[in-house]
Amino acid sequence: MQLPQIKNIFVSELQQVYDSAEAVNLMWWAIQEITSKPKKELLVSENIEVSPEKITEVLSLLKSGKPIQYIFNKAYFFDLEFYVDEHVLIPRPETEQLVQWIISDHSKTESINIIDLCTGSGCIAISLKHNLPHTKVSALDVSEKAIEIATKNAVSINLEIDFDCNDLFKLNTTEQFDIIVSNPPYVCEKEKALMHKNVLDYEPHIALFVEDDDALIFYKVIAKFGLTNLKPAGIIYLEINESLAKETAAIFIQFGYHSTEIRKDLNGKERMIRVTK
Repeated sequence: MQLPQIKNIFVSELQQVYDSAEAVNLMWWAIQEITSKPKKELLVSENIEVSPEKITEVLSLLKSGKPIQYIFNKAYFFDLEFYVDEHVLIPRPETEQLVQWIISDHSKTESINIIDLCTGSGCIAISLKHNLPHTKVSALDVSEKAIEIATKNAVSINLEIDFDCNDLFKLNTTEQFDIIVSNPPYVCEKEKALMHKNVLDYEPHIALFVEDDDALIFYKVIAKFGLTNLKPAGIIYLEINESLAKETAAIFIQFGYHSTEIRKDLNGKERMIRVTK
């Protein structure tokens, strides 16, 4: 098949689900995965050896709303490749900004002990360990499947991280940490109507949603955990619900933390917070 032909098929078949630019992005992702060839090689090919049946299969899954990351069990985060499936969230650019904030703050700090709460695929913990090799990194998640996936991802990059299948609400440890980081569930149930079908139908709800009447429950638990397990002057970095940024900061002040700083993501949304003990 020729490249223009494949492009036209993707744009035409996906027009009810994605705009043309996104359809072309998905085409490139798909044909690189199917052919195991880089984009620069495909661009100069007169004909691309790709099975029409395989193209049809991928398009069918994309039209159903299945994210392409789950189709090929692959996502990219902080220039690293991660295995993902429906048991973990797909890593997102906003979370990369949170990781970059930590790296920028601590690139010259020695002997840091970090814990990542609600780790999912392990993308935060692994990216921090990869970019701050002098750190000790622990991570936990309530999902056994998530811990299996996170462990698999760490092993594939040859990184040593202490993964633990544990319930944050029942966590009992005396270990002291310099940094607590988390991207916990923070999407309110009432916000489901605003979300894309491929998120609602495929990504794990346990990692996304909280009840409307206690939307900040995870932040309260993290604040309480930090009182006993965060070292003096330790720092908490969190991804947050853009509509509850001020309320999230207020929780930590109520718990007696020293200061909070809210930052906006690339889209101008208040998406992350740094809390100092």
